[in-house]
Amino acid sequence: MRHATSAPFFFGSRFQGTTHVRGDFARFFGHKIAAPDGGTDGIFGEWAWDGKTLTVQNDRYGFFPLFYYAKGADVGVSPLVSTLIAAGADAELNDAAVALFLRLGQFIGNDTPFRHIHCLPPNATLAWNSDGLRVTGGYENVRENRSISRSDAVHRYVELFAGAIKKRLPNSTRFALPLSGGRDSRHVLFELCRTGFKPQLCATVVQYPDDATVAAMLTNELGIRHVVVEQRQNFFDAEIRKNELTSFGVDHGTWPLLLNDVFVKETIDSVYDGIGGDVLSAGLFLTPSRDALFRGGHLPSIVNDLLPNTEHLLQRLLTPSICRRWNRELASHRL
Repeated sequence: MRHATSAPFFFGSRFQGTTHVRGDFARFFGHKIAAPDGGTDGIFGEWAWDGKTLTVQNDRYGFFPLFYYAKGADVGVSPLVSTLIAAGADAELNDAAVALFLRLGQFIGNDTPFRHIHCLPPNATLAWNSDGLRVTGGYENVRENRSISRSDAVHRYVELFAGAIKKRLPNSTRFALPLSGGRDSRHVLFELCRTGFKPQLCATVVQYPDDATVAAMLTNELGIRHVVVEQRQNFFDAEIRKNELTSFGVDHGTWPLLLNDVFVKETIDSVYDGIGGDVLSAGLFLTPSRDALFRGGHLPSIVNDLLPNTEHLLQRLLTPSICRRWNRELASHRL
């Protein structure tokens, strides 16, 4: 494997009652915020080895990426999958996960491309000691639907969004915001400005025709410096870099790397981004037919509707043996 990016890691193994460990014995990433209920909020990941037990924890949404390796008596943890493999993790592929990724464009659950390497689930605690490996926590159960008027829903949405920004106000003027033509970044920008905090700059990567135009209109109206970034780097090199930094978890997304280069050059302390205003609340993937299928519990029909019909493209991109190995039936079964 081409290995150009490394990260901290912990690797342990047990053999005939003896424990062997190497790497970083304790690491913390991200930031914690005290929650009103006395708990911990924020975006973070951490691990600690006390000589007997390895304990790994992360934030309630699992936003900070941590990956763990588990095979037999071996265990490992790192923010990067490639680091785990370089440290000695078995790189056997997870055929069902890869088959689904080729069609869906993402992995589901705690899958990675590799059979023995997994994402740490949200709000999780991993413990490894002489008793073995145990992972607790995970995705929250969907709460019961409540009847609420559209007007009340709009007001509550505004309150929750404003509250989220208020908990994370910038502690310096050197902060920035990636700005596209979509609603996610626009909502964050408006709320920051409403509270009296204007970004030092907004940056837009030219991906779609209207992104830079809409972003320029907004920044001009608000009196904020706007930086437009063209994708001029080698696309193949950008994909390799993206794949390593995202632990092979997304099929596209080189644009954040270009933004990161801008923010490093501008010595930006923090960056604001969010996914609440568009994908999560606009119902982009919810249609009346899908809603009916979910309410009726027709899982095979839901899967067939979610998976695009791209078999003819995959047959041109992949060898016949690979097409048979990573077939649609395997992907459908995993989903």
